[in-house]
Amino acid sequence: MKAVINGKKISYSVEGQGKAVVLLGGEQQPIAKEGFLAQSGYRVIVPDLSETDETRGSSLAGKVVALMNYLGTGRAVVAATRLNADLVKVLVERYPQRLADVVFLDGSPEENTSNLAERLHQLRHARQPTSRLGRVA
Repeated sequence: MKAVINGKKISYSVEGQGKAVVLLGGEQQPIAKEGFLAQSGYRVIVPDLSETDETRGSSLAGKVVALMNYLGTGRAVVAATRLNADLVKVLVERYPQRLADVVFLDGSPEENTSNLAERLHQLRHARQPTSRLGRVA
């Protein structure tokens, strides 16, 4: 799908219903199995940041949050590869109210899916607030 946000086009995919999970992968490689997460009760949002000519974390972070706004997403878990660490840093600094948690994924899509699903399960059943930044894999 494509959206025009602030006059700029951004491609994205959305799958599933439920709490939002934004996957920030690298080089058009899936970092986790979106279908499995969607079937597990999550709304999986994957912006295609490879199509943008913007490379600065602040510009990309604004684009991610604008897409979340466009889709009516409140707080979301953001899962990212280390390649997107600068982008995640900006999201944490500028938009902390939009983040339910941040998870870094460094394995294969299969490992990442399993680890992310486990972290999402922990968040769903947590009784006390968790830290903003988590590390998985």
